[in-house]
Amino acid sequence: MSEVVDGWYRARIDQIKESPKSKDEPVIVFFIDYGNKARSSLEHIKIPSRQYMLHSAPPFAVHAKLFNVTARTQIGETEPKFSTEVNLKFKMLVEVKDFKGVQLQRS
Repeated sequence: MSEVVDGWYRARIDQIKESPKSKDEPVIVFFIDYGNKARSSLEHIKIPSRQYMLHSAPPFAVHAKLFNVTARTQIGETEPKFSTEVNLKFKMLVEVKDFKGVQLQRS
């Protein structure tokens, strides 16, 4: 579990930096119920007690991607990514809506 401003969240430690830029944030955690990553310090990480039974609940975040949608490499960037404008437009289109997922078989 990792502590954030407003409480504790289930997280997985993805990386422990050997020589971090800041001694306060040497750990990268992945929030399994939200799908995002953040920097954290070891003081903000703890193992939950068994009474919470969080270890038995599956993650709520599901890795998904849009079919036939790709990002472009922006000027000055090395990795393809969507612009802030595109991200905001997409958020407006999908936020607080119910969707059906289709699981495709990998070939």
